[in-house]
Amino acid sequence: LALSHEFAADYKFLYVVGAFLAGFYFRDHRKWEMEKKVLEDRVKFFQVEECTCAVESDREIVYRNISRLMRASKSVHKEASQEEALEAFNLRVRSELMGAFKTSLGRNTFRFH
Repeated sequence: LALSHEFAADYKFLYVVGAFLAGFYFRDHRKWEMEKKVLEDRVKFFQVEECTCAVESDREIVYRNISRLMRASKSVHKEASQEEALEAFNLRVRSELMGAFKTSLGRNTFRFH
């Protein structure tokens, strides 16, 4: 079957446009994968002590409230030190957020290293 010259030109045009758009898709997809890896690492290695506090003088109040929460939720014993409560909080954030993170992003992505 011979293709008309007009059809062949349309086909080549569509091929070039498709290749161009695929290039953008894969570039953006790779960028998103790298951003996702940074987010994943931030969750994986979360430390409340490294978080920015909008009002630095409130940091002790925040720590105290986290400690109370961890004791009230029985995540630590009621006599646990603030350091023990904060570490339990760090572990909880890492486990809970990592699961939510993976669920929200799904598995329909490629992995780039």
